[in-house]
Amino acid sequence: MAVSHTKRKSQNKKKAVTSSQVEKVADLVTGYVKHWTRQEADRLLKTENTPLIVPTKTGWKIGRYEIITQSQGYWTVVDANKENPIDFAEKRSAILYCISHQTRRYSLAHDVLLKDQQYAKLNTDFIYYEYCIRRALKRGDMFSVDSLRARSDDTKHKLELAKNDLQKTLNQAKYIKIWDNLL
Repeated sequence: MAVSHTKRKSQNKKKAVTSSQVEKVADLVTGYVKHWTRQEADRLLKTENTPLIVPTKTGWKIGRYEIITQSQGYWTVVDANKENPIDFAEKRSAILYCISHQTRRYSLAHDVLLKDQQYAKLNTDFIYYEYCIRRALKRGDMFSVDSLRARSDDTKHKLELAKNDLQKTLNQAKYIKIWDNLL
């Protein structure tokens, strides 16, 4: 074999890299990537007209809004500043409210809010009347039972109508082309 006369020998010796140095560099890189990812996600979420949906530990984050799951089966929507909480009885209503508000469809958002609040109010009234009927039966107060049953039946009928109206609004909103306006 021929010997190369132009080949230079390395003058500086390479130092061995320790595992602690590797761990430090890996931690720095990981921290930078986490920070950049969080910063970029916040920028995308707060950008106007971007209904980006991200699951979180407490619920969902949709654009500038956050949906927080409550223990009673309700969902609370708060804006980016954690102000103006709005409670919803249906998760789909809360999601549609956030998306429609983010895409500047304020009339749809207002309509969903009103119908969901009406449904929640009637549902609470119905549960209250049923509780009062059970309590009156234990006391043996038949006059109260009769008047409460009339109220309960009326509220149940209104509750079914409100639920159907809310479901129609939610189903109708599926066909609104939100994404076409964004692209």
